[in-house]
Parts: sequence; structure tokens; C-alpha cells
Amino acid sequence: MGYLEKAREHIQKHEVKNEIVTQEYKANFLPISEMKIQDFAKRNLAFQIYSNTLNEEIWFCSNKSMENKIRIDDPDSTYYTADELLEIIKLDLTKERLKKFHDLKKTFRGKVLKVSSVI
Repeated sequence: MGYLEKAREHIQKHEVKNEIVTQEYKANFLPISEMKIQDFAKRNLAFQIYSNTLNEEIWFCSNKSMENKIRIDDPDSTYYTADELLEIIKLDLTKERLKKFHDLKKTFRGKVLKVSSVI
């Protein structure tokens, strides 16, 4: 069973349905939308979104370990680690330049190591 199947199984087993969520649950499961990228990077998380700008689904992985799991389970996908996201944010790209940047990463199956200038 791959990582994605294990994650889905775990979520199904532990779904909170129509219950009051306890403070302990809230403390342990801070929503990703409320995390800073630096906090996201410290956890073992991966999530997939659909980007209207890029017109496709992409993965955000908190670290290299999660990236490797997603690469095995979903080899044709495009993913960004927290470190890559931090570098991309420095560029403050327009939507058009972000699309070009993404297309380069996707075409060459590359990684964003360090950003020093705008495309």
C-alpha cells in the first residue's frame, strides 16, 4: 500500500463527523491554511491542490521525505517542497511568469535550489 492509500485510510478511520472538535484535536491538527511555510516544513505533510493559474493539480510537500513518497505514488505529478516555495516567494512573480517558471520545472523535472534573479 502506497503513501496516498495509507493517508486516505488514516483519514477515513479518524474523521470527525458531526462532533464537537476538542481543544486537543485543534492543537494537534492545525489546519494547513493557518500554517506559515516554516511551520509546514517542520511536519511530514503533503497535500494536493488544483491551481487555476497553472490549470492543473500540484503537490505541496513539507520536506524531501514527503516529496519522495509522492514521487513514488504519483510519478507524473509536479510537486514543490516548502524550501522551493520559500525561494519562489522571493521572486514575487506575476501569474504569467509563474506559469513559465512552473512549465520549466515540469518540463525538466527540476528542483528550485536557489533563486537569484527573475526569469
